[in-house]
Amino acid sequence: MSALRAGTLLAALLGSALVACAPGGSRTEAPPPGEEADHAIYDAILDARVFDEESVIRRYVVVDSTVGNPPQSVGFASALVVHQFVPRLGGFVAAALPDLHARNRQRFAVRTSALRSASAGPAIPPVHTTPEQRGEFWRQFHDRFPGEGGPIAFTRPGFSPGGRHALVLVVDYDGGSGRVGYVLLERGVHWTVLHAVVLARS
Repeated sequence: MSALRAGTLLAALLGSALVACAPGGSRTEAPPPGEEADHAIYDAILDARVFDEESVIRRYVVVDSTVGNPPQSVGFASALVVHQFVPRLGGFVAAALPDLHARNRQRFAVRTSALRSASAGPAIPPVHTTPEQRGEFWRQFHDRFPGEGGPIAFTRPGFSPGGRHALVLVVDYDGGSGRVGYVLLERGVHWTVLHAVVLARS
């Protein structure tokens, strides 16, 4: 994927994750029953540090509402997503995608107090910025959260029929670099990450 394409994709998703709620906008509502599973999945992703190849992230600053409505217009069509995973996992991804899109038609609150991962750090709300304001936003962010990674934002998980597998879109953005991708998890005694694919990085 070209650097230009990756930057465009990351900007579009960052628009969903961070540049979401203008001041005075409506707050997200708490999700319906089942949020315990959502938060257990977020914990598994945070524990696995799936996009932290260099293992340098201390803790993640977590965006306190979900991304919502992953945009098909920037390449997140079902066929593209399925083919990013190794063939033996593609069926699980395809089975979970319809539920992922159904559960993400709107934003929901992420109860950061319910996260148990040692990698879960402070929380911030979605932030409204213009391109001209972003440099100042990141300066203030790193002043406020020195040594912390993130922000990191999630969609609600989409589940396969039967609920054994879950798929989550993750936006992990840290100043001048970021990663956007999907994480496939499997439920055993605990949720565990099977595979993660990065679709864009900047």
